[in-house]
Amino acid sequence: GYQLNGKKQIINNISRAGAVVIQVRTADPSQNLGAKSHSLFFIDFSQLDQNQYNILARYSTQGVHSCQIEGIEFKQCFISDETLLGQIGYAFNYGLSAFQITRAVLPAASLGTIETAIKITTEYCSHRILYQKNLFAIPNIRALLIESWLEYSIAQNLSYTTIRALHVLPKQMCVLASLAKAHIP
Repeated sequence: GYQLNGKKQIINNISRAGAVVIQVRTADPSQNLGAKSHSLFFIDFSQLDQNQYNILARYSTQGVHSCQIEGIEFKQCFISDETLLGQIGYAFNYGLSAFQITRAVLPAASLGTIETAIKITTEYCSHRILYQKNLFAIPNIRALLIESWLEYSIAQNLSYTTIRALHVLPKQMCVLASLAKAHIP
């Protein structure tokens, strides 16, 4: 098995969870293995001695009130060999594979909020009168709203393309997912 010592400071909802997947350094730092120095473990809290770990205090966040951002600290905490996920030293590779999916899917999930905001703004502009004119009659406001709809349409099309590419172009996802992550937000 393995003995865990140290802490992970930013984990979402860990105090609500019954288990955690965590990346742990498994190579001696003097070996200079770089990306091959960490491994992934699935740790079921019910299998641990409660005196060997503790949940760290909640961090204050802005804008994500439903997320409980906390951490965990391990002190001489034993975990068995069966908790290892995949191969030893492959946590970085697994993380990169997961990013190709999350970078494609998560930005697309934000588009619903953006669409709603633009619709509300458009509706407001259609009814609001300023300087005896409808807001659409003011060139700057009209240009900003058109630009917002255009940017939204580009982001939506990029998200559709990227998500569909997950199935047919998995080897190209490192580029497409990075593009989606950079442009859509």
